[in-house]
Amino acid sequence: MKKVLFSLIAALGIATGAHAAGGGMAWDKAPVNTTDKASLQNGAKLFVNYCLSCHSAAFMRYNRLKDIGLTDQEIKDNLLFTTDKIGETMKAAIDPKQASEWFGANPPDLTVIARSRAGHNGTGADYLYTFLRTFYRDETKATGWNNLVFPSVGMPHALWQLQGERRAIFEEVESHGQKEHVFKGWEQLTPGAMTQQQYDQAVGDLVNYLQWMGEPAQDKRKSLGVWVLLYLALFTVIACAVLYLLVFFHIGADRSGEKELSITIPESLDYTEVFDDIFKEYTTHAELTEVKTASLGSLYKLHYRVHLADDRNEKEFLDALRCRNGNLEVRCGQPHTPVEQL
Repeated sequence: MKKVLFSLIAALGIATGAHAAGGGMAWDKAPVNTTDKASLQNGAKLFVNYCLSCHSAAFMRYNRLKDIGLTDQEIKDNLLFTTDKIGETMKAAIDPKQASEWFGANPPDLTVIARSRAGHNGTGADYLYTFLRTFYRDETKATGWNNLVFPSVGMPHALWQLQGERRAIFEEVESHGQKEHVFKGWEQLTPGAMTQQQYDQAVGDLVNYLQWMGEPAQDKRKSLGVWVLLYLALFTVIACAVLYLLVFFHIGADRSGEKELSITIPESLDYTEVFDDIFKEYTTHAELTEVKTASLGSLYKLHYRVHLADDRNEKEFLDALRCRNGNLEVRCGQPHTPVEQL
């Protein structure tokens, strides 16, 4: 019962500690890699052994652990309590009614704990990773423990048997006329079952599992997201290319005011710019499509595709052209549609 009590206090401390972690020391970067199945499996084992006695993960079913490479039999043999079934959610061992009577509240659910503890110092995983690695002995506290990330935390060190007991070394300095205690290092009081490197790895695995548990499909979501972005990029390129072709070849353009214009001029006129001012006045678009010679080269026959600005000014437009080409032949009619387009 004493172990359960301390575990519950520790759990409540994790859930509430993040509120005090907005400032203070910087958070270490958690080694999160939700594609590392070995890390996730070890984290799941640590979660069941050290967290599930008081916490629940009400939105996670045991059989979802098959996503991290475990078989049904491995889950039953290593992670299930004797009364649980593989299709059930991960419920805490403690009775919720007893927890409410003893402590005034149920331990918080940890399904999305890693997603809900993010702050300006880093992600929720960074907070948990730093929090679980910075406990130290402090006999002035009721629990006998304190924490660098959350000073005066109301919880003991739930993993102290793995890490051992440590004392934080502080140096008293004066800043702005006030004395402050600055953290300088650690003093190991009693050894743990793991070395510091092994313990950091174990906490990293536990935090990695908590991160995965918050969204088991996150890797698939990210993979699909990449393909969606590639598809959208390809679609954008194709759409831009099609739009360019439509504009370049005037496909689908409104041709209600479009005309085919044929003008005969003497060879003495420079046809490249001879009618530009008239086109600018009477049309919104004029394109020279063909030039032919006639009468043994003494005449040019120019063919244009024009879009009249106002159909009511067509006669004035033709008269201006006749004055410019010396009253030679000018023809204007509807655009000719090639047979292959019919």
